[in-house]
Amino acid sequence: MVGGIPRPVRAREAKPEMFEDRPAKPGRKIEFRWVETKDPDFEVANKLKQLAKDHALEVDIALNQQLEDEEKLAERKQGALKANHEKYETINGVITDGIAKRLAQHYRIPVADEW
Repeated sequence: MVGGIPRPVRAREAKPEMFEDRPAKPGRKIEFRWVETKDPDFEVANKLKQLAKDHALEVDIALNQQLEDEEKLAERKQGALKANHEKYETINGVITDGIAKRLAQHYRIPVADEW
């Protein structure tokens, strides 16, 4: 705050390059190696590989379901918007045609002349 007025803030999207200078956790180092089929870690690696594929598939299904739900909601909102617009157009038409004034006179209801 400067003089009681908040300072303008410019936010930007985080990118991996912003965090390159962060130190690695002690005792943790990523190592890569080829695993042979005879290696006892081969089964573990295959299970992890399959698990990663399953997770990717689940994420894809969840995103598609979310997209379908959002499309259904958008259709419902569009329908409601269209119905409300038609109602307002009908009301506007009744007021501008003078039908509302004639009905008010017929039923002896005092009406303002703002229409």
